[in-house]
Amino acid sequence: MVMNYHFASTCELEEELPEPEIHKFSSVVRQLLSCDSRLDFLSSEESRGVEEGIWSILEQEQIEVLSFDVFDTYLLRNDKPEAMRFLEMSEYILEQLRQSYPRSNNLQSLTAEDFCLARVLGMQATYRTRPLVQGCGEGLIEEVVAMQRNLLGLPEEVDAQLLELEVEYEAANLAVNPLLQRIAQKFRGEGGKVILVSDMYLGADLIGKIVAKVVSQPAYDHLYSSADHVISKRSGKIFSMVEEELGVEGGGILHMGDSWLGDVRKPRSAGWKAFYFPISESEKRRRLRALEEFIHSMDVKGIETRPWAKV
Repeated sequence: MVMNYHFASTCELEEELPEPEIHKFSSVVRQLLSCDSRLDFLSSEESRGVEEGIWSILEQEQIEVLSFDVFDTYLLRNDKPEAMRFLEMSEYILEQLRQSYPRSNNLQSLTAEDFCLARVLGMQATYRTRPLVQGCGEGLIEEVVAMQRNLLGLPEEVDAQLLELEVEYEAANLAVNPLLQRIAQKFRGEGGKVILVSDMYLGADLIGKIVAKVVSQPAYDHLYSSADHVISKRSGKIFSMVEEELGVEGGGILHMGDSWLGDVRKPRSAGWKAFYFPISESEKRRRLRALEEFIHSMDVKGIETRPWAKV
């Protein structure tokens, strides 16, 4: 039997592959990308050009609504990757629960790794089983903690405390973006509206509690989370919903965030103005190094984390 195989020629392959997409960032965005620490940079006079650049857009485009992504934009994260935060949060929550339930033998026998892995399973379950909306999926923290509590054999009454402790841990690892807070306050003072829009498994109520713990005078009018609506920025479907609720056309809204897909491409496709506010390259490298160290430390303990550990 003769078997014929067809191999595409080099020319054919070149014709089939799409042209590479090249992005030319403004000097303002390049400053954000090249700084060592956005918190330090945005707290200094060196960031004055960034602030002036944003105000120039607001004025030239006659923006009515200023929209911020929450995590790593309006609130800045430290250099800990997500996986490390999950483990640290588990250590913190377990310690607090042991104080609340000193006679619980179950809590005394659990480790932070047990708590963390139960959370991971809860995260995977909520993303896989929560009903889709308009073809979109999103997690929900209430489902995560319920699954975590069941797996660990804890009483249902701890759910509220788990949520409260999550808020406390998140707030302790965040800092307000001083430049965006200053712009938001001034923009609102001049009659504009400021909104927060987050793709997150935490609902708007919990995100609002985190913001209130981090920011002494939060400067926003409305907060939207994909956890509440399931439709998200990364799907592009939340933008029309926000427009309708605010009664403002997309051309009058400027959105800012660190995700090129969810905070730039998708809002622009929806007719919004968008400004890229990226995580600096130095911060990304530090998070990647910390993630490698986390994975290695878990390997030593015989725990495989690569399928879920993220930066």
